[in-house]
Amino acid sequence: MINYKDVFSESIYQKAAYQRAYLSILVTGLSKPISGGRNIMEEKLVGFIESLKTKRLADMDEASTKQAIVIKMLSLLGWDIFDVDEVKPDLAVKSHTVDISLRPNNTDSVFINVKKVNAALDKHQKQLLACARAEGVKLSILTNGMAWWFYLSLQEGGGEQKKFCSIDLLKQNPKDSHRYFSACCKETVLPVVNLCRWRNRC
Repeated sequence: MINYKDVFSESIYQKAAYQRAYLSILVTGLSKPISGGRNIMEEKLVGFIESLKTKRLADMDEASTKQAIVIKMLSLLGWDIFDVDEVKPDLAVKSHTVDISLRPNNTDSVFINVKKVNAALDKHQKQLLACARAEGVKLSILTNGMAWWFYLSLQEGGGEQKKFCSIDLLKQNPKDSHRYFSACCKETVLPVVNLCRWRNRC
């Protein structure tokens, strides 16, 4: 059984085992059969992912990708997309801008940068991870709407070492790929934020 106090200590965070421990917390939500509202959320999320395969997406610019895909996805994951304190757009971090910061309890917890559909993501990960490290944000996501790359931002190493999951919505089965979005589900992120606050009080 995971000792959450140990998992969120800085010493454990520097170890490779932390990646597995933290990921096990993040994927607990959608990877388990849960009745009620969560099942409805799963069904809507799978349905939305499936619908993307029938749409003409190639001509989407960055703004359209953010609005039509990413913001919709966040809404399905339980975030109040109309509350700019919870889903904050265009967060300034030093000389850069993070497209979206997910902020349960007014705490920057997940950074998301969005590029246009089919854009190559490799050259953009360094900036995102630098912003996350500067603000102490542990989870970062880089996406072009179809490809979603998930990072443990404070893990040692380069972008590939920090990346713990990559999803291609067009190639993967929606019933498989939707599980990994529990990493940015509000119901999952909020307990992680609360655990971090609890750690800091101890």
